[in-house]
Amino acid sequence: MCAIKEVKVVSDDHTSKECLNQLNQEIYLLNQLSHLNIVQYLGSEMGEDTLSVYLEYVSGGSIHKLLQEYGP
Repeated sequence: MCAIKEVKVVSDDHTSKECLNQLNQEIYLLNQLSHLNIVQYLGSEMGEDTLSVYLEYVSGGSIHKLLQEYGP
């Protein structure tokens, strides 16, 4: 099982280009890391207008959700 992060890409939109740049940096970093407590990068693909990033599925929700519920 895997999680898929998808980003809609609009080639003439500055915000979309910045988001795509940040995602590419995240992909590069995740591809370099290997640790039990870090979500594993499985791959990515660029569609016509969507970038899909495939990550290891981790149950339990996001860190953001846990911080909102229990605090820092």
